[in-house]
Amino acid sequence: YLLTCFHVIDGAGKIEVAIGGATHEAAVLGEDEKHDLALLEIKAKGLAALPVGDSNKVDLGADVRAFGFPLQGRLGSDLKVTKGTISGISTRDAMKVLQTDTAVNPGNSGGPLVDAAGCVVGVVSAKLVGEAVDGVGFAVPINYAKMLLLANGVEAASEGTPGLDGPALVKQVSPAVALVSVWEKGGAAAAAPSKPEPVAPPAPDATEQMK
Repeated sequence: YLLTCFHVIDGAGKIEVAIGGATHEAAVLGEDEKHDLALLEIKAKGLAALPVGDSNKVDLGADVRAFGFPLQGRLGSDLKVTKGTISGISTRDAMKVLQTDTAVNPGNSGGPLVDAAGCVVGVVSAKLVGEAVDGVGFAVPINYAKMLLLANGVEAASEGTPGLDGPALVKQVSPAVALVSVWEKGGAAAAAPSKPEPVAPPAPDATEQMK
């Protein structure tokens, strides 16, 4: 079972998942469009799994890492990892969101945001774009995904491994991160970009302050 973003698989005619050195056709097991989450199922056994943390216990300033396959056309399809912090915890449209300053680009959507113990605390979903914006990404808190897992009878481990350094953490998490390829109905395979968030123009006084 794999978690990803709803907007990654929305309208897909075919989905393939590359993980553990093999490629599998995936089926959509559950969707939560409101929280931009989807649950995929592949016919494979013995794969690595990630523990699921508690996003309600995530603190502002906590170290996190984002895993994914950004900008494949330029950077290749090997896994990329970026480190940052939880730079904001806020509510948008009556839903809690995690803001992070880890590098988030098209191709990161659906990837795990993990804490220092290797537990997933969020699913990377979007970034802000604009001339006056830099390093602002968002993740869906993993506690929303727990409801999707529960509704489909999927159990997840919850215990991470505290005290890992960067390379050890990456080595532990990487085998459980999958590359999802999506074919639109009647179309060719396409990477699903992170949804760009519109940036409202700043007020005149704010513009002066930025200058």
